[in-house]
Amino acid sequence: ATDNLPVTPSLVHSWDLDMLELSSQEQKAVTRWLILDGLQSDDPEQFVTPTIFKAFQDQVEDGYLVNPYHNHTHANDVCHTVFRLLTETTASEWLPRLQHFALLVSALCHDIGHPGLTNPFLVETRHMLAVCYNDRSPLENMHCSKLFEICTDPTANVFGGLDRESYKEVRKTCIAAILHTDMVNHFQMVKDVNLAYEMNCEICDREIGNLEPSERYKSDVLLNDDNRLLYIELFMHLADVSNPLKPFKICQAWAMLVLD
Repeated sequence: ATDNLPVTPSLVHSWDLDMLELSSQEQKAVTRWLILDGLQSDDPEQFVTPTIFKAFQDQVEDGYLVNPYHNHTHANDVCHTVFRLLTETTASEWLPRLQHFALLVSALCHDIGHPGLTNPFLVETRHMLAVCYNDRSPLENMHCSKLFEICTDPTANVFGGLDRESYKEVRKTCIAAILHTDMVNHFQMVKDVNLAYEMNCEICDREIGNLEPSERYKSDVLLNDDNRLLYIELFMHLADVSNPLKPFKICQAWAMLVLD
């Protein structure tokens, strides 16, 4: 239901939504709608109840530190961007609903606990996060850990209603998506996307200009198990660095926060 949305549905389904203009409670209301209702499910409580999700949101907000950029507002903004990417690519036709859910939750938690420092700085200063995670994506590993740490609380466990196999799939998705927000993975992802295109270039070229994916494109490209996790990782990475794609006013505001 859109009754509790603090903005119009048309704004949510556009690139003009500016999270910086919303209060914390308004941001959470938007994100709650994206994850519980925006999946276009006949059952908004298919994976989690609103009560548990609200408790989860509160703990996630508490987990974000007071940073100019890597903060709770950025998390909600990235979650909305992932939602828009899923919508624009008609992902409901080729990405299982469970992975929709996992990806949106991952977006909300992808920078939780961020101290406002970079991975190279943590490694060079022998910070405890670098020591703990053996210099390998210490921030992103920590973000993943904090997400699942919150889920150890039964009152806030957004994955508590899943069976064992579904939980394994969700955990795999969340970890892959968040770890690939580390910029060290960027160029390898570009290579992987180029390879996916080269393997299916004829099919991909025929899709140019199509508003809806053809059955051949869905079966050979989008539903290819070898590529599905790549697309999930790509959506998260793209959403995390998507500010230059937004309207200039929004892009400029976030750029100034990065400088802070």
